[in-house]
Amino acid sequence: HWPKSREEFWRAKIGRNQERDATTWTAARAGGWRCGIVWECALKGRGHLPPGQVIDSLSCWLSSDAEEFCMKVNGLITPLTRLLDQMAAHGAARFYAKRLAPNDNSKNQVYLGGGFGALNIIPHGSVESDDSSRAGSVRDRAKAMVRFFWLDDEGVKPAPDAQLILYPKYPEVRMSGFLRGAERAPNVLMKSRDEGRVLFFGIYPDGRVLGHVIASDDPVARAFDAAAPGLDAQFGWGNDIALGCGKHEPIRRAAIAERGIHLN
Repeated sequence: HWPKSREEFWRAKIGRNQERDATTWTAARAGGWRCGIVWECALKGRGHLPPGQVIDSLSCWLSSDAEEFCMKVNGLITPLTRLLDQMAAHGAARFYAKRLAPNDNSKNQVYLGGGFGALNIIPHGSVESDDSSRAGSVRDRAKAMVRFFWLDDEGVKPAPDAQLILYPKYPEVRMSGFLRGAERAPNVLMKSRDEGRVLFFGIYPDGRVLGHVIASDDPVARAFDAAAPGLDAQFGWGNDIALGCGKHEPIRRAAIAERGIHLN
């Protein structure tokens, strides 16, 4: 909140401070320095963190390979928490992540696991039989439409043909059609066979599904890999992790801080 008196003065002053801090941070990182920030609110005032927790967190960061660190009163800020907060700002309330294998791409579809457990995680429409033929043989499968949207820096765009494909023979569930007809879809990443990509799902209360994929060398991927050991994993569809529910604790920040896990 802005001060009630001399608001114009304080807006200009704080704006200059933010610009100076951003310039200093960028210059330090460009010079090869590791950078850490502990906000004043983490050290004093209402809701400040215990000094021991701040010291332990800094100590763990200094002994880690993480290049950046930021801590304030409501916990650690990392590339991963920023992404999940962004998804929450668009209305998502539950979050999941899946590491993508080389075959998880637009050609081979995205594998969501053996059995039909994925149907309990990804909201979908009615399941319909698909008796179309391919190469002279009838397909033995069913499908269900998904109200899927891609998230990027410019906002959210629908993927109108996204659907779940159910293969009763194996059995397994895959996701398909997530690029077709979608504006600003991550075509390069979702056509790639690169291992280590991570696909994030944000589930809306009304059943819409928000998606965001990142490359293996993205800071968010590194943060996710660092956080994974401290999170409850395996919801039945392989290489997946539940990142929690609700905007205010999307990845159980308190539990992660207690374990000394840092996500940068």
